[in-house]
Amino acid sequence: NNAANFLATYGFAADQDIGAGGPADSNGDDQVALIDNSSSIVDIFGVPGEDGTGTCHEFEDGRAERIASVTSGTATWNEAEWNIWNDGPSGAVCTSITFTAQDAPGIFDPGAWIGAGGPSCGITLGTENASCNSTTTGPGNDTYDLSIPYTGVDAGTTVVNNSGSGTIGGDDPALVSNGTILISGI
Repeated sequence: NNAANFLATYGFAADQDIGAGGPADSNGDDQVALIDNSSSIVDIFGVPGEDGTGTCHEFEDGRAERIASVTSGTATWNEAEWNIWNDGPSGAVCTSITFTAQDAPGIFDPGAWIGAGGPSCGITLGTENASCNSTTTGPGNDTYDLSIPYTGVDAGTTVVNNSGSGTIGGDDPALVSNGTILISGI
């Protein structure tokens, strides 16, 4: 609830400095609702009128975020639509709760959401294998080759060698499904 503290913790400025005592300044057992201009609930977290302590909507010393598959609001609370972390067992039977306190910055990722999607990678890298080309005494005398198997294909995949050491070859994961990337002469 403090822009200077946010900047010091996360390294970038907050979109808003809301201050203390407002709806975004919850102690972890409150309900929060988004309401439109006609006072209708667009989305809600928690059960109105209920102290959230010990319930499935307690997130004291933790956080709450929508699960990735829920992409629109609802006027009725459903705890199964949320991932929740808090500092201790609630006693309630909850679908998606982790009893582990979350201290900033930790796993907090302001500005990101697991359901926001983004480009998915069409390839999966396998276990790399390095082979030595020679074994000459002294530093910097030998080179090795690296092979990285992969499955899948992704037209957006680019292999870049920023170090200038070695030559990239083998299969192109942007064009060839299920192959091997080779980097020789490293």
